[in-house]
Amino acid sequence: MKKLLTLLTVSALAAGSVLLAQPASAVIVTPVAFADAKLASCVTSSLGLAPDAIVTVAEAATITSLNCDSQGIVSLGGIESLTGIVNLSLASNAIVDVTPLAGLTTLSTLQLQENKISDVAPLSALPRLKWLYLWTNQIADLSSLTNSLERLWIEGQVVTLPAIQPGVVQANPVKNFRGQMVTPVSSTAVVNATTNTWTFSAFGDQTLQWRAPLDATPVSGYFSGTLKQTVEGTPVVFASDYLRSCVNRAIGRGGDQQAPVSAVQAASVTSLDCTNAGINNLGGAESLVNLTSFSLGQNTISDLTPLAGLTKLTQLQLQQNKVSNLTPLAGLTELNWLYLWTNQVTDLSALKNLSLERLWIEGQTAALPTLAVGEAQANPLKDADGVAVQPASSTATIDAAANTWSFDEVAPNNTLTWRAPVRALETVGDYFSGTINQASEGSGVVIEDQALRTCINSVLKQDANAVITKTQARSVTLLDCSGAGVTTLSGLQDFTKLTSLNLANNQVSDLSPLKNLTALTELSLAHTAITSLSDLAGLSHLKTLEIQQNQVSDLSPLAGLSKLSWLYAWTNNIADVSPLKSLTLDRLWIEGQTVTLGDLAVGAVQNNPLFNLDGKFVVSTSSTATVDAATGGWTFAAAGNNTLTWRVALNPGSAFLSYFSGTVVQTSVDAAPEPTEEPTVEPTVEPEPTEEPTVEPTVEPEPTEEPTDPVVPTESTDSTDSATSDESAK
Repeated sequence: MKKLLTLLTVSALAAGSVLLAQPASAVIVTPVAFADAKLASCVTSSLGLAPDAIVTVAEAATITSLNCDSQGIVSLGGIESLTGIVNLSLASNAIVDVTPLAGLTTLSTLQLQENKISDVAPLSALPRLKWLYLWTNQIADLSSLTNSLERLWIEGQVVTLPAIQPGVVQANPVKNFRGQMVTPVSSTAVVNATTNTWTFSAFGDQTLQWRAPLDATPVSGYFSGTLKQTVEGTPVVFASDYLRSCVNRAIGRGGDQQAPVSAVQAASVTSLDCTNAGINNLGGAESLVNLTSFSLGQNTISDLTPLAGLTKLTQLQLQQNKVSNLTPLAGLTELNWLYLWTNQVTDLSALKNLSLERLWIEGQTAALPTLAVGEAQANPLKDADGVAVQPASSTATIDAAANTWSFDEVAPNNTLTWRAPVRALETVGDYFSGTINQASEGSGVVIEDQALRTCINSVLKQDANAVITKTQARSVTLLDCSGAGVTTLSGLQDFTKLTSLNLANNQVSDLSPLKNLTALTELSLAHTAITSLSDLAGLSHLKTLEIQQNQVSDLSPLAGLSKLSWLYAWTNNIADVSPLKSLTLDRLWIEGQTVTLGDLAVGAVQNNPLFNLDGKFVVSTSSTATVDAATGGWTFAAAGNNTLTWRVALNPGSAFLSYFSGTVVQTSVDAAPEPTEEPTVEPTVEPEPTEEPTVEPTVEPEPTEEPTDPVVPTESTDSTDSATSDESAK
């Protein structure tokens, strides 16, 4: 009965119930609440109880030695009830918090090696602790261990620190018994032993190591381990290796062109000298947010956009570059000194709200687009107050009232110069000066085709027969002349800024005027009369090309158009698609080809001309031809007109499945008869002539000279033939 009451009492307490009445003889016991079932199992096993048995506080207090190695224990909650424990082994578990051990004042030997412990302060309250095993944990600080230890094993610690960014200072957490810093070493960190800190310059996972004597008599041994730290963040993307090199020099890296720079490191730079550094692009400079002085003279910089947010700049040197647009500097209100001589600036109005004390901006050189003779050029020169600055020239006619100029003659180069005091700024004695270079050319584009001229003038919103200047030609970017009746494209070569051209449904065949229109991205030549694409081979920016319903047979001129993504080529004479195999085409329409081959003798083999996108031959089918599946070639058994057809997938498995199909047309003819062999006739051998005896000529007596009348020769056949021959030679 007593045993039954005891079990009921324990069960009720475990369930959180209150017993309202019980016999006076009942014994009330308190169960131990273990936070980790694996620890509870280890304790019950040591007491000889069933694994799921309830352990009372009284029972727990009887344990003096306990081995719970390698049990997978995570939490020690409940172990504080082992108040009589002397030897405790908890090695090779996953324990992080040792706080529950703080009250086990009878402990003499404690094994905690190979766990995840980082804080050993709770162990400082164990007055009888002599032997402590702590190797392979995550401990960096021993200063809280004030025990009178005799042995301490604490090597092989692995401590993971919070992630850090390059350039950010990390305080050293490693301390020995005396609270003294133990300085780690590293091949990737810059360690400052004086301040006990370090920084990293590279991104990624980094390590530092330490090993030092414990220096705590009578305890001997070493305290060692590894610090792990991830250097995170995205490196600043510099468009120029030379700019990255310049920044790295400023942060103490000796001008390394490749070492990544973090945003924190970039923000640490306040003054930067990149004079004559070979910089052509300032991309990435926007990260230099704390710069007050930036020297960029003698480079090849043209775009200042990355400087727009550097609002702490007070001095900026940009002399001897290729700067033309000052708009990005408009918001740099702290800027006092600005160096801009020898650039390409024509407009100072972006600087009107700056409180500049000095502005050096002489010696500008600007090149303007070619101007047609007689055409007006708007004056681009403006002072800081937005007022026009008038240039001077010996070859230009300047209209100050209209703020324009023009040229009267064709010239490869005309010059205009200017020099005027800088106005609307607080600067004193500074001048704005420079030279404009501009060529002048013949006034009109020669367009022979009236339909084409009418189409272009409609885009320019002028009369159908109006003269089209070359400047106007360069202003046109989109031109749609589809179905306009155009037959000749002469003159389009001057429309060099065209990006989209539609010539569909016209009867044009000569594409040579298009060969230098390299700005084209869209071109339609559908249903025209073209047979060759050779003049399109240099149009490297083409993305969409329409050549359907023509007589094109050779696609090889398109092989180098790496940006081509859409190609319309149905209803042509194409047998071989393999020239397109290196292109990344999103869409390809190439069905309905018609390929006409020359006559083929009956029984003769026709080599297969059909090739797919991958360069493999395409096998056709026919009711009159015998097709060799191994080669794709064919023969005909009888004379007549024949057709073969094919249709194959170009890109199996693609989201956009397209096909290559068509018809081969070929006439088969009877083979010519073999020539009959003529009988061989042996040649007749003539006998050798017999040698005649030599006869001495008889010497006739000299005739007596008689007077003769002149003889008139009669016309002979020989003389006629000779005359005819001479006449023919003439």
